[in-house]
Amino acid sequence: MIMQKGRAYHCQNPRCGAQVRVEKESMDGFSTPVCCCGAQMVRKYEPPAFKKTKATPELVAALSRKEK
Repeated sequence: MIMQKGRAYHCQNPRCGAQVRVEKESMDGFSTPVCCCGAQMVRKYEPPAFKKTKATPELVAALSRKEK
């Protein structure tokens, strides 16, 4: 798993509770990050962020072609 800058991870061990924030992206990753206590670390949940888009003529044309 590639760890991205700014993401927060926390330890799954309730007795440990360690948290880390990534300062520099990893080059590559093949496994889940591991805490100093030996438990796996998981990314904190972030709810999805929705944003509205404005209906431009190009967007309307592209969507109408896709429906047919």
